[in-house]
Amino acid sequence: MKTTEAIEKFQSDISDVITRQRILMGLTQNDLAEIMGVFPDTVNEWESGNTYFTLEMLVKICSRLDIGLEVKITPRQKEVNEP
Repeated sequence: MKTTEAIEKFQSDISDVITRQRILMGLTQNDLAEIMGVFPDTVNEWESGNTYFTLEMLVKICSRLDIGLEVKITPRQKEVNEP
């Protein structure tokens, strides 16, 4: 998977989780915007996947929506050619 495709998939996954959790909590986009201190158009951008999240904003969103956030960064294994 190319880097840009991976980023787009990651953004889409985040957007889907935010939307589902907001709806499960019975919040409108306007409600979430007020809670987060942003404009409703910003929430719409989050949910449509048309924006990139800073780590700080992502942590705040997850905290306010009670979404678990786990990040795992590991080095890639290089293939070893065996004789």
